[in-house]
Amino acid sequence: MTLLWIALLPAAVTAAWIRYRHVVAGTVFAPTTAPTLTQSPPSTPWGTHRHQHGARWLHEIFERSAAQFPELTALSVPETGESLTYAALDQLANQLASVISEAVSEADQVVAVCLPQDSATIVALHLAILKAGATQCFIDPDAPDELFLRVLNDARPALLISDALPEGYSGEFLSPDELLREADSRSSRKQSVPWLDEPRDRLASLFYTSGTTGQPKGVECPHAGYINLAQSYATFYDFVPGSDASSLTSSLGYDGSISEMYSAWVAGCAVVMLSKSALRSGPDLLPVLRDAQVTALFCPPVLLSTLTAHPERDLPYPICRYIVPAGEAFPASLIEPWSRARRQIINTYGPTEVSTDTSRQLLRPNEPVTIGSPFPGVSYTIVDSDTLAPLPHGEEGELCIGGVQLARGYRHLPEITNERFIEHPALGQIYRSGDRCHVDPKTLRVHFHGRIDAQLKVRGYRVEAQPIESLLQDQFADIETAVLDCQHNELVALLSAPALWSEDAAGSNIQPLNHALVGKAQQLISARFPPYAVPSRFFVVNQFELVPASGKINRRALPSVTDIAAFDVPATTMTAAVTDDENASLPAEVLALCRAELGPTIDWHDDFIDWGAHSIAIARLTQQLQTAGYPVSVRGLLSETRTAAAIAALPTQTANAQGPATSTDGVDATPGPHSLATGRTGRVFGFRLFSAVQGAAAVILRVPLLLMAALGLAIIDPEELLLVGDVMGFLRATIIAYCVYMVVPFVNLGWVLFLRGVQAVTAHTPRMTPGRYQKFSSHHLQLWWLEQQTDFVLKPLVNGLRSPVLFNWVLKSLGADIHPKAFIAQSTEWYGPLSLISIGPEAVVQAGVQISSARWEGNDFVLDTIQVGQQARVGSRAMLSGGASLGHRSWLTPLSSLDTETEPNSQISGVPGTKAGNYQPPKTPKVATSSALTYALIDLRNVATQFALELALVIVPGAFIALLTTWFLGFEALSKVNLDSNMLTGRDLLVLSGSGVIGIWLGVLTSSLILCSFLRLTPTPPGWTRAASLRGTLARYRQTKMNQIQQMWGWSLTGQYLRALAGVKFSRVGASECDALVNVLPEHLHADANVFIAQGCYCNVLDEHGAFLLAQPVHMPAGFFASNNAMVEPGPVPGNLLLGVSTPLGPHLYRPQYNDRPDTKRVLAGNPPLEMGAADPQSAPAHPVPSLGIFLARFILNDLASVGVIPGITVFLATGLLVSLNVMGFSNVGAALITSIVVPLSLPLLALLVKLILVGNRWGRHNSAPFWSVRHFTYFLAQDCFFRLMAGFMSTVSGTALANPILRRFGCRIGERTLIGLPLQMSDWHAVDIGDDCVINGQMQLHSFEDRVLTVSRTTIGNGSAINHGTMLMGGAHLEPGVTVNPQSLVLKAMNLASGVHAGSPTQQIS
Repeated sequence: MTLLWIALLPAAVTAAWIRYRHVVAGTVFAPTTAPTLTQSPPSTPWGTHRHQHGARWLHEIFERSAAQFPELTALSVPETGESLTYAALDQLANQLASVISEAVSEADQVVAVCLPQDSATIVALHLAILKAGATQCFIDPDAPDELFLRVLNDARPALLISDALPEGYSGEFLSPDELLREADSRSSRKQSVPWLDEPRDRLASLFYTSGTTGQPKGVECPHAGYINLAQSYATFYDFVPGSDASSLTSSLGYDGSISEMYSAWVAGCAVVMLSKSALRSGPDLLPVLRDAQVTALFCPPVLLSTLTAHPERDLPYPICRYIVPAGEAFPASLIEPWSRARRQIINTYGPTEVSTDTSRQLLRPNEPVTIGSPFPGVSYTIVDSDTLAPLPHGEEGELCIGGVQLARGYRHLPEITNERFIEHPALGQIYRSGDRCHVDPKTLRVHFHGRIDAQLKVRGYRVEAQPIESLLQDQFADIETAVLDCQHNELVALLSAPALWSEDAAGSNIQPLNHALVGKAQQLISARFPPYAVPSRFFVVNQFELVPASGKINRRALPSVTDIAAFDVPATTMTAAVTDDENASLPAEVLALCRAELGPTIDWHDDFIDWGAHSIAIARLTQQLQTAGYPVSVRGLLSETRTAAAIAALPTQTANAQGPATSTDGVDATPGPHSLATGRTGRVFGFRLFSAVQGAAAVILRVPLLLMAALGLAIIDPEELLLVGDVMGFLRATIIAYCVYMVVPFVNLGWVLFLRGVQAVTAHTPRMTPGRYQKFSSHHLQLWWLEQQTDFVLKPLVNGLRSPVLFNWVLKSLGADIHPKAFIAQSTEWYGPLSLISIGPEAVVQAGVQISSARWEGNDFVLDTIQVGQQARVGSRAMLSGGASLGHRSWLTPLSSLDTETEPNSQISGVPGTKAGNYQPPKTPKVATSSALTYALIDLRNVATQFALELALVIVPGAFIALLTTWFLGFEALSKVNLDSNMLTGRDLLVLSGSGVIGIWLGVLTSSLILCSFLRLTPTPPGWTRAASLRGTLARYRQTKMNQIQQMWGWSLTGQYLRALAGVKFSRVGASECDALVNVLPEHLHADANVFIAQGCYCNVLDEHGAFLLAQPVHMPAGFFASNNAMVEPGPVPGNLLLGVSTPLGPHLYRPQYNDRPDTKRVLAGNPPLEMGAADPQSAPAHPVPSLGIFLARFILNDLASVGVIPGITVFLATGLLVSLNVMGFSNVGAALITSIVVPLSLPLLALLVKLILVGNRWGRHNSAPFWSVRHFTYFLAQDCFFRLMAGFMSTVSGTALANPILRRFGCRIGERTLIGLPLQMSDWHAVDIGDDCVINGQMQLHSFEDRVLTVSRTTIGNGSAINHGTMLMGGAHLEPGVTVNPQSLVLKAMNLASGVHAGSPTQQIS
């Protein structure tokens, strides 16, 4: 049997290798050179909105959401107070459709509506017309009568619904009152329409657009185009049913109304109809948006400039979290303010002739304003407007659009239709947009340059207005909107610029601009355009007239400059262009330093990021510039001082300057709450005595564990059950052991409370109050003792079943002030006295949060209080430090930190955290309040459910398979043990060991297969789930099990297939490189085959909002690389991106450009994330192909040895020792007690032996190895042994110097009297170099995998340094003596930290 397994495993590994090579071959992307831009449809075209699968008609989208969410709000009208649910609106639309259908007898008949857009009825009419099988045509009631009649004569509607019958019109007519009276008596059931057969052929809408001629043209748009449009909404926006709402700001006669309604309806969200008067009310619109909780604001850009200059304050997140401008070029000056506080500006583009929107782009500060890339189902090609020949990327030409969204043409205008909708010999049917564009060859984004036919004729010259208008808007922050016009044969610039408006011109709508900006603008324009294209005069306009239907600026009603009283215009002197001579006054040493680090050809104005400056080069340059006296930081060099010229403009500091360094990035240069008075020191111990007391206390604390382990082994006698093959007895013993493990936290809690009582009676207990205390003092000893107690009680509880009631009670028993209705993740990490921590009602502390009421500064530590207010939310992996007070209903975003007091309703981001804007909790479903008893009973039910699942899925199957396979494979050897242990031969021992390893491996594999099958069969649906419900309990249990599976299988080949079995949606299975993506729900992870996820990267697919959980997917495309302790938020993120250590990423920061090709290469690091230079931005993601030999070696070392051998060492050692002691005559109790003591003490020696064999004494100081190499796999196998075999010992001696001797044996350089809070973090042994008298509580991430190369670099920490919790130190950094690094900081590679206090991510000196 053993031989059979020996034969089967290599065959399976060979098949996996063949699969790996096949998958890798499919991940190679060739550079895109074809002139036509397209992208493949997504695998799930309706995103998470599965109820829309199969929808073919525009109105069917609404109907499917009405069936799925009948009780949710579908439409609200704030001005009238109307609010209709999906069921009510659907019923009303069906009744109206029943009346309208009597006038409709065949396909593509038009029903026209001319009514004020001031009630819900008009939206119901839109749906009713489509339900009746007709084509909707809405006409603005403010339109002139002549235009109204021309439209009616062209549309020839089967029915007109209007308040009054137009003079001269003789067609079918119904007033709204008649229609509603008739509809009241009709059935609300949907009627079938026989001619709705093919969505490509049947019309949905007839929109009239005047174009450039003023003559209205009816654009006929089929259903199929809008279905493609709705699918793009479904996959792009993360709208949540019942929580999100979009604004209806456009007239229903404007095609943008389709986007505004169906972007919400496709997801089951609400549409909020805003009246014209509200849209024109300026700041008065803000309370309307807040009260209606509009989360997606569709509007023309000019509307934003009238709302507020501080949207982050006046529109608390998530209100208007999406800004969707349309109709005009978006001014660059509005991007920065409207991108604050996680708000996203989604620039859209699309003519009416291609079913509204065809592309979109997330706009970001300091990036060009583009129209993005085409949707799936749409193609873009830039052609020569004369020859129609496709142009290569980079050249300007006419944008032609193809694909499913093409309109049928212009109604009754065949000649114009044939001019604009053409059959191209190479491109097929396309629409000539008339827009001048080019494709960026690097990003493949489309840049819009205005209309080809939008020219102004000035003194015989033709001037393209759009490029000049965009230039003014992009380059001058004060200019919100720029419009060029030719008046009286003079080219003038009309500007919307509130900051430049003079209040002296009372009653006037326009005033001349006499400002230095005029000369600068003329100079800028003259440098890029001919002289006749430079406006001779500039004017500021108070308010432009808008087109009522679309909200665009009405260029036919621009203010006249002759309206201004006569005035003298001073002649404008245009200054000379900037020349290189200006650089002569800049200090040459700055450019010399930049060239020394970044390259000899970099010039004064070259951008560091565009130049490709990586993190190490920036860190070195920072050090050199600081030494030269320039107050720069890593963050500054990657943000506002990204050129040598910008650095040269900074004031230099003298060598003897006093005080903290000046921050260049807006981070407060003073420490947080560090002004506490020095507390009473109490007794100060000598180092040896202090360590001896710690060691004795650690042993005393763990007495219950030793006794429980010894009694369990003695009573259960597992080695006897194993040897005799008693399957049922072994299963019973396993279940009993699991039940005992479940009560361990409470036994530990009782012991801790007993020890506290003894300490209170027999010894003086130092009071742990806010203040500053000395190292090795009695207060220090008490701090360590309290942290040990917290860890001793909570660790087993964290690994057990989830119970909010019990967890909050245990925390309260340990001294924390925890409200019973607080929601706290059991994976929260606690440091410092819990008595200083207070968490209010309905507050939420998410997974992986670190809370530390103690902070070290050199040889002192500071204690301070921590408060989390009512309904406040602490994001995943965030840090609360002493002094933090998170205000009521505030939000600390993921991976951010806080050590100060905040106002209520604040959004706090970054390290250290600062207020990004206001915040209000998102809208969640209603939940009935329950009594404390009901809440406890529900919690008991949920615990019982988890207990039953754990027994059925993990405990029983795992024990059964492990025992059965071990006994079966090693039957002969086990039989000899039963008869006489002296009969055993060396071969028997080898067979016994081999069968044990295979048995354990198969047991773990079988248990994992069962768990993964369970995970696959019990998916958590997207959207809201009540946390206390069985579904919510199951979601969290599944999340825990997925974490455990990933921790067990880690970076193994088998783990890839297990993840796929659990439900992870890989594009292809078998070649991804995933370690542990913490807190993932498998069905909500969509990943390309070429992704790389390092150990301990977090995701937030199950977002906690108190009583409810929000499940949302995360999408990781090709080339996505996530580092340790990074945070990936739900939604699509870009591919070809390296997400650095301790760096958060979400769609509000970056979005993928295409779904079927890699993005431009990016490197992000820090919080807020900084974009660093990539060596080759256009390079495709690396994905090397291994040989069969190295592939097999990886399986043996990462799969078999890591999963089978490492656990087997503990089992064999314990079993062998128990058997030997029994043979030697020891009683069961004696043998069990000796085993419980000897085995934990011997495991560190075994780990050391493995490390010496696999790694040696030198490798890992400054070394590198390819990912596919035996060196890499042996190094990580040694680390796995270190983590698993030494976890118990290292936890016992955490915060002491007791681990230092054995860490030195592993290769670490650790000085005298140095205390290490997390000894397991010292796993890159030879790269650790720590001086004397240090306190190291942060994490040491001294290896990296950039470009799939394992690189280990030594980091040195000088004497007397203190690294606080949450801090991440990367390889190659150097800390001088006396450095303190504040919590949650990031020390990048090659950083050199001078003595003093450092904070931030990346860190910088603050004192």
